Amino acid sequence: MNKIWKKLFILPLALAALVAPLRAQTDDSISNGPSPATAAASPTTPTQSPPQMTPAPAAIPEQHDSYHPDPDDMIPIFGIVGVFGGGTVICAMFFYFRHRRNKMLHETLRAMIDKGVPIPPELLAAPQQNAPPRPRNDLRMGLVLIAIGFGLSSFIPGPERKFGFIPLFIGLAFVISFLIAWKMEQKKKDQPGK
Repeated sequence: MNKIWKKLFILPLALAALVAPLRAQTDDSISNGPSPATAAASPTTPTQSPPQMTPAPAAIPEQHDSYHPDPDDMIPIFGIVGVFGGGTVICAMFFYFRHRRNKMLHETLRAMIDKGVPIPPELLAAPQQNAPPRPRNDLRMGLVLIAIGFGLSSFIPGPERKFGFIPLFIGLAFVISFLIAWKMEQKKKDQPGK
């Protein structure tokens, strides 16, 4: 468990290391005033005559080579990293806990073998994950999605109501597939000898 926390702690540090070059220069280096180096290079003394005034050219904005992001510019970056990083973290957690479960099973088996205890076959059998889904679940899911889609398209004002049709049509597809499967089951039951 400590390894996961270490990895979760390292992730923000790595993200900060990636973003740090964007903030390499401080805002002080961009100021419009003279830099200390240019101020020291041309000291003005009271004995010197003031320079003659010439008309100043039109003000040209200074161009800087570095990019200083606005905090609003960081929102899409964090959004993208959050979406893809969140999916990566979820997948990593799934694989980690599956590995941990297998490791615990192997440690249990090793302890049983060392003690000479007979290993029950249920412990070695794979869990029954391939059980066929019940058709009633498809019907229930379809009816729930139809109700959600109908509710969204009825109560959302304006042009956004069309988004309610997405769950509504998915629910209709579930119900129609359930009815087709049910009808095919009935035909198989009605045909004797097959």
